[in-house]
Amino acid sequence: MITENTGTLAADADTIPLPTDYREPLFFGFTGTEKFEPVRKSIEFVHSQFSWDGAGVRSVSRPQFWATGATVIQFEHNSDKAYAFKLLYYSQLAALSPTNLTNFLTDRYSPLLYKVCSIFAYEWARNPEEKAYWLALANDELNDANVDRDLERSGEHLDMVQDGDMY
Repeated sequence: MITENTGTLAADADTIPLPTDYREPLFFGFTGTEKFEPVRKSIEFVHSQFSWDGAGVRSVSRPQFWATGATVIQFEHNSDKAYAFKLLYYSQLAALSPTNLTNFLTDRYSPLLYKVCSIFAYEWARNPEEKAYWLALANDELNDANVDRDLERSGEHLDMVQDGDMY
């Protein structure tokens, strides 16, 4: 499920908490009068960019790079001022329960869900022939879902940016 989160990176901060249902980012950028998109890098790279002044205080600047840690978005510098941001991300599906009978997976891909459940049932029953049969059917459903996603994205203009070509 694609979810949007907005907020503000506080002045002198170098992290933003990730939403509790966060799974994977689609887009992160600063909005408003300071609109720009910092470059996503590995957490190791971002940490390698940390710097301090002679008094041992972290350097302050407009963030240029970001990475996701376990619970935060990490920037390489403390922010020189407050920046409004937008984060688009894949969120965790709502858990199924007696009061919540459906979610994105059950609504859009119920045949796939049924076939995957059958795989686990036959695995539990130690029936490899039936498990293999349902696995083949599930793979077909998954391929169909991938084709649907590819068709949904057809016509998009994709840019390739190599490290070092960002300025």
